[in-house]
Amino acid sequence: MKKPIDLRAARKAAEQRKYRDTALDTFDRLQHEAKRDQQEQAAEVRRKARNAF
Repeated sequence: MKKPIDLRAARKAAEQRKYRDTALDTFDRLQHEAKRDQQEQAAEVRRKARNAF
């Protein structure tokens, strides 16, 4: 026999999971954009250094 579940607690847990997943996804996306910006900046610096010689 299955244990009875509290629907309020189950709904709250589902909402918390959804919020957590959204927050983590947003953080990952921002981290990816920051890394890409840093790589573009590094490439530009290398190009300028190469053209200086």
